[in-house]
Amino acid sequence: MSYGCHIFANEIPANENVMGNAITYLDPLSIHNMCDSIADALNKKSKVSYGAIHKKFSAKHSANELATIIDTYN
Repeated sequence: MSYGCHIFANEIPANENVMGNAITYLDPLSIHNMCDSIADALNKKSKVSYGAIHKKFSAKHSANELATIIDTYN
């Protein structure tokens, strides 16, 4: 993400929860889907931005989330 490169991952809930629409999801059961998805993403002229993900998963945000969890269970 730091280099603004395209990220490709399997379409599973954990990846979707973290990355949202910022990455390209692949169907691991379809080689044609994988090839087409990768080619389409790499042919896009727009620059990849992961700014929203960086904000959501910053050290400060993570510390606040952890504090909330600790407060909830105390």
